[in-house]
Amino acid sequence: MAGIEQEQELLMMKLIMMLAENAWVLLGKRSNPVTGKEETDLGGARYFIDTLGALKDRTEGRLTSRETTLLETELTNLRLNYVEGLKAAQKDSPPGAAEQRGSEAEAVPPKE
Repeated sequence: MAGIEQEQELLMMKLIMMLAENAWVLLGKRSNPVTGKEETDLGGARYFIDTLGALKDRTEGRLTSRETTLLETELTNLRLNYVEGLKAAQKDSPPGAAEQRGSEAEAVPPKE
């Protein structure tokens, strides 16, 4: 792989990891780097998960095998954790509260 191709692969992998890290923080699975606390924002997490999904769709067939593996692995793990987060939020909230949370309450997991 030529130098420029390696650099571009590294940049793409960093982009994937940056978007995924934001989703992990918003899922409450990692500490917020600003507050140091674990905070959950399922609507925000879904935004980053959907962004990674769009990136996958728009770059299909044009990524290296390493980029593809990283993207697919992160998306799968994030989607599974998002659904778990939705279930936990619905279980912990009183009846009718789900409608008040807007995008967090969406029962449909991010598109694959």
